Amino acid sequence: MPLIPGTTGYAERLQAFTEATLALPFEVLHQDFLPYFPEAACRVLDVGAGIGRDAHTCWEMGHTVIAVEPLEAFRKAGQVLFPTSGIRWKDDALPSLSSLEGLFEMVLASGVWHHLRLEEQADALKRVADLLVAGGRFF
Repeated sequence: MPLIPGTTGYAERLQAFTEATLALPFEVLHQDFLPYFPEAACRVLDVGAGIGRDAHTCWEMGHTVIAVEPLEAFRKAGQVLFPTSGIRWKDDALPSLSSLEGLFEMVLASGVWHHLRLEEQADALKRVADLLVAGGRFF
C-alpha cells in the first residue's frame, strides 16, 4: 500500500503510541458513545485500528471484527499484543477502503477522521455509508 499522508511519522513512534493507547482505557476513551454500541454480536469494522486495542475489546464483547490499519508496524504490534484475538487484519485506509466487502453493523474510526482532508472526509463518509447495514452505527 502506498504511503498514506496522515500516517507519516507514526511507525517511528510505535512504542510511545502503544504506551499511550494502552494507558487510556477503552471505556474512558469511548464513554460518550459506548452506550450506543450494539449489544448483540455483530460485524464490526475498526478503521485506522492502530495496534488493535479497540478491535480486541470489541472482539472480547463477542463481535466479529475486521481491523483496518495501513501501517504494517502497527498491524504486527497488534498481532503480538493480542495473539489470541479473532481479529482479521487488513492493510487498507480511508477514504477508499477498497479491500473491504460485505456489510457491518458498526464502524469505529477512533482518532482517524482528523487525518483526512475535507474532500477525503466526504468520500470516506460515502464509503462508510456503503459499508453499513441499514440502521448500522458509525462511531
